[in-house]
Amino acid sequence: MSRALLLIAQSRFLKRPLTAEETTACLLVWADLCGGERVYVPAKLPTDSERTEEIANLLEWGMSIRAIARELGCDRREVREVARVGGSPAFSAPTP
Repeated sequence: MSRALLLIAQSRFLKRPLTAEETTACLLVWADLCGGERVYVPAKLPTDSERTEEIANLLEWGMSIRAIARELGCDRREVREVARVGGSPAFSAPTP
C-alpha cells in the first residue's frame, strides 16, 4: 500500500487533515507494524468458503496451524476449526 493511501485512510478515520507531526507518526507506526515489509491489501476479500479451502489446502501440505494463521492473517481458532471439522473436500474420506 502506498504512503499516500495510508495517510488518506488515517485522515478519513480522524475526519480531519493530519498535521505534519501526525503524518510522520502515522508512517513510523505503519513501518514498525509491517517490519519493513510492504503492506498488501487484496483487491477483493476472500469469501468464507474460499478461506476455508485455502486453510484446508495449507493444512494438507503440512503447514502448522500457527504458520497458516500468520500467513492468512486469521485467528488460530479458525484454522483449528477447519482442521477439526474438515471444512473442505480436501478432508473428506476417499470414496471406494
